[in-house]
Amino acid sequence: MTTDVLVVGGGLTGMSTALALHRRGIGVRVLERTTTGRRRGAALSVDRGLLERVTGQPAGDLPLVRDRYYDLAAWSDLHAWLQTRIRRARIPVERGRGVVSVSAGEPPTVALSGGASRTGTLLVGADGVRSVVRGAVEPERPVAEYAGYLVWRGLVLERDLPPGTPLPAVGNTFEVLYAPDFVLGAYAVPGPEGSTAPGERRLAFAWCDARRHGTLSGIIGRDKGRFDTVVPEEIPGGLLRDLAATARGVWPSPWGEAISHAVESREVFATPIAQHLPGRLVSGMVALVGDAAHAVTPMTGMGLHNGLLDVLALGETVGRHGVSPRALAAYEAERLAPDRQLVAMGRQMSRSYLSSVGT
Repeated sequence: MTTDVLVVGGGLTGMSTALALHRRGIGVRVLERTTTGRRRGAALSVDRGLLERVTGQPAGDLPLVRDRYYDLAAWSDLHAWLQTRIRRARIPVERGRGVVSVSAGEPPTVALSGGASRTGTLLVGADGVRSVVRGAVEPERPVAEYAGYLVWRGLVLERDLPPGTPLPAVGNTFEVLYAPDFVLGAYAVPGPEGSTAPGERRLAFAWCDARRHGTLSGIIGRDKGRFDTVVPEEIPGGLLRDLAATARGVWPSPWGEAISHAVESREVFATPIAQHLPGRLVSGMVALVGDAAHAVTPMTGMGLHNGLLDVLALGETVGRHGVSPRALAAYEAERLAPDRQLVAMGRQMSRSYLSSVGT
């Protein structure tokens, strides 16, 4: 089966890529390894104007909390918003299609789990930190580097917190907090029904932890470059109890209560942080976007933003030059330097953090 563009990865950047190319009249097919589309991302900042420029879709109905500096959304809400537009555009999405290997020949071809294959005039790797497509672009450095710490993530309903817990003020929810050995990014996002009223929101957290990464080393497989998110069922009970007690001891209200509730409810996930400084974004008719191209620490707060800038540039260069080597050369010329700059900044932030905790 041959199509104009194969997009590997049905996450936020992959779905955005499909919409950006489809709106320019280009045939697109998305290959996604999961069967349900459900992901375990917690929350993130969103530039709604940039999202609209990339997708060509008005985003006034996207549930957001408007903060001093950022628009904040639950990962699942943004993904659902993108999926709805993918369905409306009738862009084919093949689920349960894990990519086993990539041939960067002309045309590029992917081998899928189960023995099938797909061929496209252009292959876009939007398959995240653990990208398989990256190996076709940078075969000498196919695996992102472990940063030396992990991040605990979760979402908690405000109404599930103990009575009397103080809640973040409207328009002033985003905080970055510091404690010995730890950094915490914490903020509110809309509730499951889209409400932004205090008491009806969800509290999101990303807790950087350099103390406990060794405890999970056998699970995360960092020596193999897998960087899998560890689901609650895989986290030892003793570690969870220690984590809840630590959260209550070091983080102020409402974050100590929110994190300990998430931990005790087994709704917390651990992700080892990986970083990749790209040397290239393109090889032949294969291109990388988002975390596949430039994996960064969440401390930057810019991973999705830069991923969307990648997609915007790719859509515009393909719009000018067609699906061609010239378009990909122009894309790389526009995006490689800023992507490298972001990763370099993130690596410095990681080094500073690890230096502060003495690792």
